[in-house]
Amino acid sequence: MMTNYLLTMFVGFAVLVMWPVSRDRFVRASSRSLAAIVFSIGLVGFMSKLLLPVA
Repeated sequence: MMTNYLLTMFVGFAVLVMWPVSRDRFVRASSRSLAAIVFSIGLVGFMSKLLLPVA
């Protein structure tokens, strides 16, 4: 299950790096925010699975 969260984090990072850069400022900002949202969902899920046995 933790692998799914790691893959989600990787997808968010890949969207940030590999997304074609547009001249339009709105498209650039929306692709960055999409990457940040996907990466943060993966990070929060991974950390919750990682720290759940401790609590």
